Amino acid sequence: MTALMVVIIVLVIIGVAVGGYYANKRRQAAFAAWATQHGYTYATEDDRYSDLPWGAPFGMGFGRAALDVLTSTGPGRPVVCFTYRYKTETSNGKTTSTQTHYFSIYSARLQRPLPTLYVSREGLFGTIARAVGFHDIEFESEQFNKTFKVKGDDRKFASDVINPQMMQFLIDTDAPGFSIIGADIVLVHNGRLRLETVESTIGYLETVLSHVPEFVWDGP
Repeated sequence: MTALMVVIIVLVIIGVAVGGYYANKRRQAAFAAWATQHGYTYATEDDRYSDLPWGAPFGMGFGRAALDVLTSTGPGRPVVCFTYRYKTETSNGKTTSTQTHYFSIYSARLQRPLPTLYVSREGLFGTIARAVGFHDIEFESEQFNKTFKVKGDDRKFASDVINPQMMQFLIDTDAPGFSIIGADIVLVHNGRLRLETVESTIGYLETVLSHVPEFVWDGP
């Protein structure tokens, strides 16, 4: 490799790094402005959300971080949305490469803690509960069973939440599912958090909760 080629490669690397830096700054400025307009606080990073007990993708890889964290400040249900990042390494025995993984996390606080329940379509997040030892729960609706996987450790609670009205809502809206973990309802998507998805996704979670029968909130 000639000296000229080395210089060109170095300049390209510097250019990419500088471009990425300014793109990230523009992204942060957009998030900060959106947060001010919509009643949220914004933090570029918040370690409180980097190792939550919510199952995959939390706890995976290394270099874990919660980025572009939006926290609701207005009246109503507390909401937290952010980008979750972790890294993994692969090696062929000679060289090692690092991959960075991003997920968008949407969560809303419940009135009280509830038993763990995963409702998901097949795919990456359809295997989460299986990995942590929860079992499939099936319902009378064959259409629902073919579309969604429901997992949890409390079958009665699952049946109370996934009632006929909830099933029909999830089917009719082509819903992505949801997870109830402790005192939070959570939804995870691939990729970094996008501002245009925040209100619609939180609205979807609120609609899910509106289909939960009132007696569920009264406790045992």
